Amino acid sequence: MISPQEPSRDMSNEEYARVMTGEKYWREHIAKEIEALFCNGSNGCYGVNKEHCDVVKECADIARGQK
Repeated sequence: MISPQEPSRDMSNEEYARVMTGEKYWREHIAKEIEALFCNGSNGCYGVNKEHCDVVKECADIARGQK
């Protein structure tokens, strides 16, 4: 994936914008899959302790590019 922090190489600004839109979609898709495997919506995580739930939420944030 292209990182938003990296400058585009050999791409026009238009091409880079298209790629970044796709990356945002896939980042959100992956984060939702992580949460779906371990979390029960706003009620927390399935049968795990708070520390584990915090780790799962942090993984989802990383997948979204927020951390």
